[in-house]
Amino acid sequence: MDGKRVRGVNIPVRPRIRELIEYSYLIDAKRIGIAFCAGLKEEAKRTTDILERSGLTVTSVICKCGAVDKTDLQVDKQHKLGDPSKYEAACNPLVQAELLN
Repeated sequence: MDGKRVRGVNIPVRPRIRELIEYSYLIDAKRIGIAFCAGLKEEAKRTTDILERSGLTVTSVICKCGAVDKTDLQVDKQHKLGDPSKYEAACNPLVQAELLN
């Protein structure tokens, strides 16, 4: 394991993104999927850029895929983040997983 010991604890020194890229090479992966939250759109873009520069083909899907209004999922209007009377898509991790699969 690449790392160093600090007060008796192994601390990794390689970033997770590097580990992910190296693992993809190890298993001969050519494509990778990213499921991300709308609030992390910029971070997902930077991650995609890094992975593509490493030779991977990236497919991404945002959390609000499926375009299901929160009220259709029995979420009370007062719990919406924006105007309670307007459409607001809910996060949909199951559809994210299905789309990436």
